[in-house]
Amino acid sequence: DISGVRLPHGQRIEIECKRPKGGRQSEEQVAFQMMVMRFGGIYILATCIDDVYRGLGLTPTYPP
Repeated sequence: DISGVRLPHGQRIEIECKRPKGGRQSEEQVAFQMMVMRFGGIYILATCIDDVYRGLGLTPTYPP
């Protein structure tokens, strides 16, 4: 899992990494997600890098 801060406003970012098939959040992880979101943070449940881009409102870019 990855934690960070999005600048310039200091918004908390939490990325929960799961495997593409069968990855599920525990009850504790769901409670943590709700807490992060309640306080204005970004919580991304990601099975691939594209999920992270989408969660941050970005368009994926790949080398040619």
